[in-house]
Amino acid sequence: MKLKRETLTDQEIHSEKMRKLIKDIPKSISITGISVIILIIAAIISVLCLMPYPYSEGESIINHIIAL
Repeated sequence: MKLKRETLTDQEIHSEKMRKLIKDIPKSISITGISVIILIIAAIISVLCLMPYPYSEGESIINHIIAL
């Protein structure tokens, strides 16, 4: 006689508290995550603007853009 293995879904594995936590993401976590992503993008753009422009006499990219 073969025994059937019951497959449990994620909902059945976790307790009620865990299901509520997974279902509803707290606003503070989402705001913090979005803020970190925006700060990283702003830092990358800032560094790129301050890098020397490759086809000039050592001026930065922002100086090259402003000089136009």
